[in-house]
Amino acid sequence: MSLPALTLPEELMLLALDPATGKPRVRARHLHYGVAAAALADLEARRFVAEDRGRVVPLSPPPTGEPVLDAALGLFDDGRPVRARHWLRRRRSGAVTGACADSLAARGLITVETHRALGLFSVSRYPLLSPGTAEEAAADFRGAAKMGFPEPGARMLAALVSAIRLTRHVVPAGGSGRETRRTMRGLTRELWPARAVDRLIKSEASDAG
Repeated sequence: MSLPALTLPEELMLLALDPATGKPRVRARHLHYGVAAAALADLEARRFVAEDRGRVVPLSPPPTGEPVLDAALGLFDDGRPVRARHWLRRRRSGAVTGACADSLAARGLITVETHRALGLFSVSRYPLLSPGTAEEAAADFRGAAKMGFPEPGARMLAALVSAIRLTRHVVPAGGSGRETRRTMRGLTRELWPARAVDRLIKSEASDAG
């Protein structure tokens, strides 16, 4: 099969799903952070937001006409600049993942299943409708990696994959994979949406410790 043109949040989400189960291969909140940050990157590219010294500045109100990006813009409650990490931590950031999942489902790539764990917590999984979907997404990523992630979108995707701790699932260990991982870590430090995710996850791990 040939994948349709995907947005950055959709690409990241497909890479994050276990091909066999449809469950995210990273923590749910890390996936939420990554997908929301990917939406921020798309919004910046379209000049709906800008970054200023660690703050995200909304430039245009919704709608953009795209549900995933509109869900992200909806998190700017008062239209004021907000620190990227604070924006990502907002409880409703999971709504961006939900909008992304709905978009992938509308494209016929996944289904969305939600149930309550222990009767309390909502848990979602996203079974892929074609076994080749995940492999094609991974193959596209590996192809970009071999070329050193030359395109801006590929660079941002690589940075976010690293930031949400997904790297080990999509980049082989050892050999050329070692250099790819080093490149990805550098991109995470360089690109502000991924850097914000990485710092947020590190701060949560420090607080938990």
